[in-house]
Order: sequence, then structure tokens, then C-alpha cells
Amino acid sequence: MGDSRQAFQQLTDLNEEEGRPVFLYLTSTDEEIMPRVETYEQTVLNNEKFCIAAKFFDCFQIDVAELDEENPLRKTIKRPKPMTCYTLSKGKIIYKSKAKPSASQIFSMCSKTLKKVYGVSLDKIAKQEEKILDQLAKVQQEKDQIEKKRLSKGKNLSKREDKKLQMREQELFEEELDLKEKERKLLDLEAQLKPDEENE
Repeated sequence: MGDSRQAFQQLTDLNEEEGRPVFLYLTSTDEEIMPRVETYEQTVLNNEKFCIAAKFFDCFQIDVAELDEENPLRKTIKRPKPMTCYTLSKGKIIYKSKAKPSASQIFSMCSKTLKKVYGVSLDKIAKQEEKILDQLAKVQQEKDQIEKKRLSKGKNLSKREDKKLQMREQELFEEELDLKEKERKLLDLEAQLKPDEENE
């Protein structure tokens, strides 16, 4: 996630420009609750489903201590609480979570935001992305197996076997390129995020 200064600028810009939606997470460096905050962040914000949803947002975190009465963001974030999430578009709050939302609740909030503002089905995209990531993992696994085979056999690897492995490596290389291109198109934000004129 970006730092708070970037978030301030991002939210300011979104008041005047379209841009991507913002996912804003409020953290805390207060020593009394910091252990709980860190545990929560490691568990929830590293969740695979959230990581997929985050690809469609500009993600930032802000320490609640920075949101004092003098901070211009207080006009938008009225009652800042640690471990709370917001989704925004053009500087306006679309959804606000309760404190310590689960990964599923955050994903749902992001999904509803994209559907409401941009008409994008995050559930459908997430399923396709998970499938692509699974296929990429299998390609990488086979590449690793080929590398281990080369290392284990060393000079005992026959020319015929080496040629066979080279052919398979080329096939895997092309398969990987194809999958990454599919992922690029799937996550093409300019193509996916088209605000509904009725929501302007």
C-alpha cells in the first residue's frame, strides 16, 4: 500500500478527476494496540482474494494518528478508527467497513464498489484470475522439476534426453507467455473500469 502522503494527494486528485477507485485502510502505530494491528494486517491484508481485488484499486494506508482535526481528510473520514477500511471514488466514500473486517467482507466491499461505480463483476474476474494463477503455478512447478532433473543428472544427461527437455521448456515458455497475456487482458484496468454514466 502507498504511504499516507500519497493517499492525501490521491484523494485530493480524485475530487477533480476520474482515476481508479481507492481502497483506504486505517492503521495504527500506537504501542498498546500495535501487536493486534500487525496480526490483523498479516492475516487479512495478505489474503489471496484481497490481493486480487486490490489490483483494481489504488491502495493506501494511513495512521489514524495523522487524521487529527487539522487534517483535510477529516472532511471525508469523520470518525477514524484503526483496522477500518474504506472504498472511495472521486474522493467520495462508497463503502465503509466495520472495525476488523474479515478478508471475505473486504472482498465483498471491493466487489460491490466496482459493480456500483464501474459495472465490473469482481467475482467473475477473481475466479478467472485464480484459474490463471493456478495454471502459472503448475507451469513453474514443471520448470523447477526440469531444472532439478538437469542438475541431478549433470553430465549423464543424454543428448536425446536434453533435446526432449529443451522442447518441453520451449512449450512451457510459450504457455507461460500466453497465460500472462490472458492475465494482462483480464486485469486491463482501462478496459475494465468504465464508470457508468448514470453514476456520474
